[in-house]
Amino acid sequence: MMACQWGPQHPDRALLARVGALVAAEARQFHDRHGVALTVHQHRGRPLQTADEVAAYAARFDGVSSALTADTAHLALCGVDPARFLRDFAPLIDLVHLKDLRDGAFIWLGDGTLDLGSCFVALAETGYDRALVADVYESPGPADMPAAARRWIAERVLRPMRAAP
Repeated sequence: MMACQWGPQHPDRALLARVGALVAAEARQFHDRHGVALTVHQHRGRPLQTADEVAAYAARFDGVSSALTADTAHLALCGVDPARFLRDFAPLIDLVHLKDLRDGAFIWLGDGTLDLGSCFVALAETGYDRALVADVYESPGPADMPAAARRWIAERVLRPMRAAP
């Protein structure tokens, strides 16, 4: 189950820590009862934007019942280095949204200005083996986007990850 948080931007770190602890406890109970995990999506324009805000909020997350979604474009829009985030929060990340960015707009993977290669290296170095989603919003991209996304991920993500030491 994915959640994007709602509330004021850049809230107090103590408040984030208290709310995050409550969310983690509820997620743990829900997971124990129903086998469903919660993943929280860092997002521009929401309370969790910076790495410090995410760290305060997710301090009690366990990476199993409560985890994080890392969105490459939203991280960059918030001034966070996506590759560093992927390394720093690796044990808690259960979903990566691969999204490229150009001039503040989401764009087809590889057509933007994000250094996605460093993200793939970070994923390989941390042994990431969970879900990857190719997100596309405002770009027409190829006619068969699902097939193109699979090819792009196979060529640009999986191959380099397998080649990493």
